Amino acid sequence: MAEALGLPESAKEAPGGAVDLDFPLLEGRPTVRAVVVSWRRGGQDVALLRLEAPLEDARPVRLVDGTSVWGHTFRAFGYPVGADHGVWALGTLRAGQGSGWVQMEAQGPGPRISGGFSGSAATRPLGTCATARRARRTECLTA
Repeated sequence: MAEALGLPESAKEAPGGAVDLDFPLLEGRPTVRAVVVSWRRGGQDVALLRLEAPLEDARPVRLVDGTSVWGHTFRAFGYPVGADHGVWALGTLRAGQGSGWVQMEAQGPGPRISGGFSGSAATRPLGTCATARRARRTECLTA
């Protein structure tokens, strides 16, 4: 959130005002404004947003706590460098790490989770992509 709004990493207060969101996978790519309801810092940049108006054809994502997910598959849609129209990545979830985040491993020859996936939903079954790491197979941790 801070990066998207151009705030310094040292910012401690939740951003004020509204932010504009777009929904590229919905018909017509609608936009809506949202306000920050809650913001978590300290190695994370996670915000809970409240939409100022409902979106037709959109529904809330069911969140889960991330326990007992070993071997479950996930998919995430993001905008890494060079993918101006977005791409899907898929992989397998592992277990929680000492940080409390769940490890994700990319599968197959497709795109890896990298910069450009931050903030995107990781569906089936949990979370939001938070950060990418370069390694042989482990590509992303989710909050």
